[in-house]
Amino acid sequence: MCGIVGLFSPQNTDILSKIEDMANAIVRRGPDESGFHKDKMIAIGMRRLSIIDLEGGTQPIYNEDKSIVVVFNGEIYNHKALRVELEQLGHSFRTNSDTEVLVHLYEEYGVDMFQHLRGMFAFCIWDIQKEEGIIARDHFGIKPLYYCDDDSKVIFGSELKSLIKPKLIDKKINYQALDMYLALNYIPAPHTIYQNVKKLKPAHYIKFGNGLSVEVHQYWDPNDVESAQVSNPEKRIKVEIQESVNAHMESDVDIASFLSGGIDSSLVTAMASTNAKFKRSYTIKFNDKGNLYDESPLAKSVADRYNIDFETISPKYELESLLRDAVNAFDEPFSDDSIIPTYTICEAVAKKYKVALSGLGGDELFGGYVRYSGLYLSTLFDKVPKPLRRLITKCVDKLPTKGRFSRKIEHAKRFLQASELPLAERYMSYVTSIPEASRAMLYTAESKTKINFVSSKEPIINAFKQCASSHVIDKAAYTDLKNYVPEQILTLSDRLSMWHSLELRVPLMDIQLFSKVYSLPAKVKYSFRVKKAMLRNIAREFLPQSLFKAKKQGFESPLSSMLNNELEALKTDLLSENKIKEQGLFNFSNINKLIQEQKQGIDDHNKILFSLIMFQLWYEEIYMQDNVEQLM
Repeated sequence: MCGIVGLFSPQNTDILSKIEDMANAIVRRGPDESGFHKDKMIAIGMRRLSIIDLEGGTQPIYNEDKSIVVVFNGEIYNHKALRVELEQLGHSFRTNSDTEVLVHLYEEYGVDMFQHLRGMFAFCIWDIQKEEGIIARDHFGIKPLYYCDDDSKVIFGSELKSLIKPKLIDKKINYQALDMYLALNYIPAPHTIYQNVKKLKPAHYIKFGNGLSVEVHQYWDPNDVESAQVSNPEKRIKVEIQESVNAHMESDVDIASFLSGGIDSSLVTAMASTNAKFKRSYTIKFNDKGNLYDESPLAKSVADRYNIDFETISPKYELESLLRDAVNAFDEPFSDDSIIPTYTICEAVAKKYKVALSGLGGDELFGGYVRYSGLYLSTLFDKVPKPLRRLITKCVDKLPTKGRFSRKIEHAKRFLQASELPLAERYMSYVTSIPEASRAMLYTAESKTKINFVSSKEPIINAFKQCASSHVIDKAAYTDLKNYVPEQILTLSDRLSMWHSLELRVPLMDIQLFSKVYSLPAKVKYSFRVKKAMLRNIAREFLPQSLFKAKKQGFESPLSSMLNNELEALKTDLLSENKIKEQGLFNFSNINKLIQEQKQGIDDHNKILFSLIMFQLWYEEIYMQDNVEQLM
């Protein structure tokens, strides 16, 4: 595990000297060592967190005659089987590292190598003799990769800071990406907050070289998975989950796990507990904050059942310093309030371990989100006569969005308002954090001229329409796999874990397991009445019954309480009239109105205010640091 960087510049080789600065910018991804390859037109480098082949895994790694070189971030979980196959084909290895498999796979198969890979990865392979190479990102986007290209050069790195800190790009705000951020809490690929930098999409690679145009290619899509009828599917999938967990235990260092009281992380922990490398589990406990209940007793019941060392962590409430530090981990605006518990648990686990397991991915695989059930229910609601639908909508619209049932009432209103939309736009409304009308009120008149609100919907709408399945939950899950999964939940886990030099592995986001589950008919994978019915049935063999009676709790923070208490001073400072007007992006009068309504309990604007706070923190901590340019 590490971070990678690279500069390809045949016309201006002077900038190749920046490669070490790029690597140093992401030292927290790999504090153990660095390594570089430089030749007349390319420089590539890495920072390493030593996990597999501690002594021999130093990068870059070359093939036998040193004509091909690789730098790599991630883990290849089937590297031992691939090594045997490649040795039988005549390749020889110098190390036991999974990295070396990549260079020989490329020798043997070229860009067809991806069909052989099982793992999480971002890498660059350079053919020294042909003067051409590729950079690539894994199937689900577990590992990140940013790039900037023009006619004469390609610059890439595992994090935006590797391009920003050496001042290789001009920091010009991408207003369209800003609006996407406020709509979704994150910026979907290929967009970034900067106009001239892109994220490589999951399951894509870029081919480049001397005299070649830069070409972006897709090597896999969930639509490629063929449907299959399987006898006793639950038994089959149980075997696949266990096999995936076993594969993700490949390590030369000890492993811990993130353990909530939920089914996903509990099942992963239970299955991992028999491996000698597995040592301890960790959970988060909020102390009497908001309406969150304490899941630590449920997590402890799993740990007790398997005799696992168990530690409960309570977040520290120096929230301003935590959030400022977290913003530096992300490099661009990001406002999932799970930042707070995720940062806290990563910080604690990293003090003793380099590797941890997570249960991320279960909701997407097995239909665990409320919005999936809501979308399916909306197709049934379509059959209700229109006059009756309008009457129901009119009645619900009159209900206040505050008090004990505010969240349920808000969801009901959004459900009914969206029911008149086409399915793709309906799902867009479900995943939108701040609706278009509310976002439009936040901007100055000048800012609005630089935003196309229709374009902000395109990543979600287009993905929903591209799904080959006719089942609405398949369409929703496919859309999430293209956007929410890589750029929100996996971005959250990667940036905050690697900021603390911790590798986080996600056994439920495994290409082999995914293919087996995704191939099943929707009626087998999903149940409208019981969320994640298949996974729950599999897990009953492994987990205490008390877990199956508990309500679902997302990995979130008691945001409302924090905004009115621990974050009150920060909110007042960052959203002050002076700062907002000096910045010139937002309309202070409308923001101030939201703040006053929140204070007086007139309405709940938690999501909007937290998104604005996180943007303002990014603006102060990242954008304005050493930035002498004016907003363009």
